[in-house]
Amino acid sequence: NKIIGRARKHAHLHDDWARFITQNLCGFSFRTRKEVNFEVNASLRTVNGFSVARFKTVAGTAQLDRGARDIHRDGQEFYAMYIPRTGEHEIMQFGRSDRCTPGSMILVSMAEPVLHTKLGDNDTNYLALPREFVDQRLLRADRLSARTMHAQGGLQQLFCESVAALQRAAFTMNNEEFQSAARVIGDLGVLAFTGSADAMSDFSSVRAGNLARAKRLIRRRLTDPGLSLAEIAAECGFSLRYLHTLFRAEGCTVGEYLKRERLQRARRVLEI
Repeated sequence: NKIIGRARKHAHLHDDWARFITQNLCGFSFRTRKEVNFEVNASLRTVNGFSVARFKTVAGTAQLDRGARDIHRDGQEFYAMYIPRTGEHEIMQFGRSDRCTPGSMILVSMAEPVLHTKLGDNDTNYLALPREFVDQRLLRADRLSARTMHAQGGLQQLFCESVAALQRAAFTMNNEEFQSAARVIGDLGVLAFTGSADAMSDFSSVRAGNLARAKRLIRRRLTDPGLSLAEIAAECGFSLRYLHTLFRAEGCTVGEYLKRERLQRARRVLEI
C-alpha cells in the first residue's frame, strides 16, 4: 500500500493520510492544525500483523493522538518500533516522554494511549509486530515502551539496517517470504531493545506465552462480574496453582492484576 501527494494539489491529503494509517495500522486523531504545504510519501506492507513501513512527511510540527476511543474502536494491539532516518519524534506514553532522533530507535505500544509529536519534517522506518509475538519473547515489554535507545553500533545498528532492507524489498516478496523475514527481524529487534542477556530461554518463552494468554483472557472478559480465578485457569488449560505461579513472577497476584485491569478499563470508558 502506498500514498503519495501534496496538499497544494489535493486539499484532503491530511484526511487521506489519516485514513491510510487507520486502515493499515491503527486509528489516531490530529491534535494540531493541518498545514497547507503538507506533503507525504508513505509505503507499507503488512501480512498477518507483521508490518514494515516508511513515512516521509513535510510541513511543521504535528501531533498524532491515539487515545482510549481509538483503541476501543479498532482493538489493535501491537508494538511498533520507530527508526527515524531524518527528523525527530517525541513519544509520550505510560506517564513518561522521550525524544527519538536519527541514530536512535524507540518502542511504542499501540494497545495503550500514546501521544506522538512529529517535530518538523521527517523520514521514518517502522516495524510493527503482533503483541503476542512480543509478549512471548519479552517480560514486561511495556516497561521498555517510550524509552529511546541509541542505535549507532552493535545489535541496534544491525536491526535498523535490517528494517531498512526489509522495507526496500517488501513489495518484491510473496506473503510467506515477507512474514518469515519480518519474524526473523522482529527477533533481532527484541534482542536489540533488551540485549542478549535479557532474551528469554525457551522455557521462559513458554512461561511468558502462557502468562500472555491468561492476560488476554482476563482483558477479554473484564466486563464479566462473575469471572473467577478458577475459570481463568480452566479456560487457559492451567491448574490454579500454576496460574498463581505465573503472576507471582510478575510481582503481583492474579486478583491484583484483574482489579488493576478493571480499573484501567473503567478509566478508559470515562474518557470516551
